[in-house]
Amino acid sequence: MLIKRCQKVDVDRQVHALTEAGCIRFFAGKKPGTNAEREELRKALDFFRAGDTLVVPSPHRLGRSLQNRIAIVSGLRRHGVGWGVEGGGPVYSPGDSPSAPLS
Repeated sequence: MLIKRCQKVDVDRQVHALTEAGCIRFFAGKKPGTNAEREELRKALDFFRAGDTLVVPSPHRLGRSLQNRIAIVSGLRRHGVGWGVEGGGPVYSPGDSPSAPLS
């Protein structure tokens, strides 16, 4: 027997929390799949410029695996984009140590 746990993502709650954190642009993908198939992630990564900060509701929303998150964060750093987790996580700027924690 295969048991699959599904968690409904409350996008409105996330947008509200991110608005409270000062975010001004939102990208919400609803399709599962690899990073290459995530159109909204691609749009978000194309949107950001040096000096911007990408804020995600939780680290797992950034990449499907730790390896994916490392690749995405490395790309952000190369382009001078910081990143952080909404709700209390630290914000990482491009000048932070390469060994700064990802989650």
